[in-house]
Amino acid sequence: MSGILVLVAACSYTVAARGERIADLAVKQHSAARPHPPGNVIRVMTLNLAHGRGNRTVQRVLRKKSARRNLDSVVELVRDTDPHIIGFQEADLKAAWSGRFDHVGYITQKAGMANWVHACNVDGLGLAYGTAVASRLPIDRGIGYTFDATPPTFSKGWSRAVIPLDSGTGRDLEVVSVHLDFLSPKHRTNQARQLVKELGETDNHLLLMGDFNCGLRKDEETLGVLMDELRLTTYKPDAEDVITYPTLKERLDWILIGADMRFLDCEVVEPQVSDHLALIATIQIDTREPSERESNPERDR
Repeated sequence: MSGILVLVAACSYTVAARGERIADLAVKQHSAARPHPPGNVIRVMTLNLAHGRGNRTVQRVLRKKSARRNLDSVVELVRDTDPHIIGFQEADLKAAWSGRFDHVGYITQKAGMANWVHACNVDGLGLAYGTAVASRLPIDRGIGYTFDATPPTFSKGWSRAVIPLDSGTGRDLEVVSVHLDFLSPKHRTNQARQLVKELGETDNHLLLMGDFNCGLRKDEETLGVLMDELRLTTYKPDAEDVITYPTLKERLDWILIGADMRFLDCEVVEPQVSDHLALIATIQIDTREPSERESNPERDR
């Protein structure tokens, strides 16, 4: 009976801290954004911040000073790699266990990123964190989404930034930072289907990146659902040497792009600033209309 009571309490706790289902996000700014780079080539990074605890795998209560010291390593990584756009996961907003300050605001200010949007997917009981998109380029609009509750694990979700392109076609770039459930393949697949439902009708260029908590395996259809239904590709999907979560020696973090984009390169980058390694890619966007595009046999699946 005591075990059942603990499980009920855990489920009630996680549901109580669930963030808002869907919401427009304020675009926060430090400074003027850069113009879009010439040639429609962008560098993007995805990184799970692990609540500012550094490369420890277990969460613990951090003082503000300790969290800032850990995040300074993230700042240095961003300065060294200079991405245009970053997708963050497990990004805290005044959470009691990580110093009670805005982690993405801290990183973007010190790294010289112009603006960001931040979805609070877990909000309550002293916790406040979620997903974010930071950009050196302008952001026109932000949207946040929290998936259906998956007790006993805390809620997951995504943040979506609409970035205008100077292409003359009227099509923008939509960047989505995603975090999926870590415990249940069934929940992850359901969350992938929720993503497809929300994103499937967009006419814009689409880029998904984040901590998907799974690989591209035959025994789980999560990534397959996203890639097939949203017509997305990834870089070297079958490569066994791409490791983003060293503890399990697995590739849990992915960058997925639409058919109107192609990878110029993609790599895992050191140093390890959280329990995940950052993944960074250089991507070229084809802004022509579909009827005008030439076939490209060098594209990855």
